[in-house]
Amino acid sequence: MFRSTKSAAAKEVAASAHPPLAASVLAGGVIGFIAGLTGIGGGVFIAPFVLTFGWLGMRQTAGLSALFNLLNSAAAFAGVWAASPTFPPNLQWWLVAAAASAVFGASLGTNYLTPSFLRYLLAALLLMGGLWMLWVW
Repeated sequence: MFRSTKSAAAKEVAASAHPPLAASVLAGGVIGFIAGLTGIGGGVFIAPFVLTFGWLGMRQTAGLSALFNLLNSAAAFAGVWAASPTFPPNLQWWLVAAAASAVFGASLGTNYLTPSFLRYLLAALLLMGGLWMLWVW
């Protein structure tokens, strides 16, 4: 990811407007399964995958990653609720903080940050996530 930041502008132009449906669905299912097994948001897995195959540009990939994480989190939330319909007492504040952060991040990413800088951020997140997995496991 760090190496791909130099050619981010060219990759934005070359990104496919229509990724193949069957491959997209298969990739989403496999990545969702891996995300569930590891406990890490699937957006961390899907973003480099989509960028590597040139299916979307960086901004669209960031949006896809956020949506993928939202759907995975909603599924996990539903699973927890089905198993135990009680939630932590401060859950509403966590949801407010998450929503406010999402709005701020989306505004920053779409209006001010370049695709190259977004790739640097993604690379840093991937590095931190990989190191965290090695440390915890």
